[in-house]
Amino acid sequence: MMPSLFQLIDVLLVVTAALGAPSGNDAFAAVGDMRFATVCLDAALVLAVFPWFSVYRAWREQPLAALAVRVLAAWALAQTLTFAVVVALGGASAVPRQWFAGWSALAALALVAARIAVRRLSSARAFGRQCKTIAIAAGHAEGRRIVKRIALGGQPGFRPVVVFDAQCVERTEVFGVPVVGRLEPFIDTLRRQRVRELWIVAQPGETQLIEPFVDALRNDFIDIRFIPELDRLPFANGGVTELLGLPAINVVTSPLRDWQRLPKAVFDRLFALAVLVACSPLLAAIACAVKLSSPGPVFFRQRRMGVDGRDFRIYKFRSMRLHADEPGPVTQATKGDPRITKIGAFLRRTSLDELPQFINVLKGEMSVVGPRPHATEHDELYKNLVRNYMYRYRIKPGITGWAQVNGFRGETDRVDKMERRVEFDLYYIRHWNFWFDLKIVFLTLLRGFTGPAAY
Repeated sequence: MMPSLFQLIDVLLVVTAALGAPSGNDAFAAVGDMRFATVCLDAALVLAVFPWFSVYRAWREQPLAALAVRVLAAWALAQTLTFAVVVALGGASAVPRQWFAGWSALAALALVAARIAVRRLSSARAFGRQCKTIAIAAGHAEGRRIVKRIALGGQPGFRPVVVFDAQCVERTEVFGVPVVGRLEPFIDTLRRQRVRELWIVAQPGETQLIEPFVDALRNDFIDIRFIPELDRLPFANGGVTELLGLPAINVVTSPLRDWQRLPKAVFDRLFALAVLVACSPLLAAIACAVKLSSPGPVFFRQRRMGVDGRDFRIYKFRSMRLHADEPGPVTQATKGDPRITKIGAFLRRTSLDELPQFINVLKGEMSVVGPRPHATEHDELYKNLVRNYMYRYRIKPGITGWAQVNGFRGETDRVDKMERRVEFDLYYIRHWNFWFDLKIVFLTLLRGFTGPAAY
């Protein structure tokens, strides 16, 4: 099914659950009924929020338990936002709590049950008459990787019967599928097994490998598909787009599309506003402590690089005494640095000096989650020492990130430290989804803001 169809089904399930909940049979008795408005708002939020959690993307490759958790988390967020809007509009008294709770529970069960049913039907399809027999022509690792994904249930509906590997000397098997190294027996197997599709996996520059198969099967009714092997490209960030009717492989492009940027930006603004409001007494207390600790401003401002190389001024609580910057590279703070005040040492150790960066998030200059922005002088240094270092700035820098929750934070006094940090940043960029952001926020709260590298 297409994602749009799944979205329509989800909306229908949510509306049906609202009608089936206690006191829900008259929820649509009048357009002016607050329950009617609540359901309409929630349906819109389901369409907007569910894609953030990647519940429609490659769902067959997700374990059923993981998919259920994603769906429940997405539904919980949609209901929370709906309830918050209803309360803000002063309509909470017009929405019975028993009905809202029953609706939430029924919809959660329906959303999960629907996916279990579809998964079961898809699994049954894999063993039915609609199961498509395929053959794979690829290198040693690539062919086995595809067969493994199919064998482990990642892609029901396909049954591989033979793999061609030109480097294979002796006949062998992978997950029970024979691997051959000569073209003639491979073609004979295709015909004998009535294979419907041949998948050829190769690098984009090796299209000449396709010709022998096309020529050998010119009189056969077998679909031939070419799967470009993107993993070996210098820095392909995946995906294929269409330009003027021609397929184009994304080698180096912005990793987030417009429809992904919008929900991330909405979450950033709402989260930043909530933190700033909730922590306003703490922010005021820290500001007073910083002002009393030593002469100088409350905030430390420094130029940093933002998304796509656009500069911005980052905000932090000042943790050092005022001092004149010496010409040359910026000197990073070190353990026991005499420039750091006593209050500043506490703020840095607990990462409370980072709180003003939520102002940057509110202004749209930073994100809650993303690669940490470094001083521009460090960018100039490391961009020529660490491969793909600057690609980190294809998305907004963040207050916390995948590298930070994995222990890579604080001083980067060696190139290998920066290389490891960049590895984690690039992993985050390549695998971004809204659920990943929430996971990083949760891990940041769980593991705390302190650590041996915080000084």
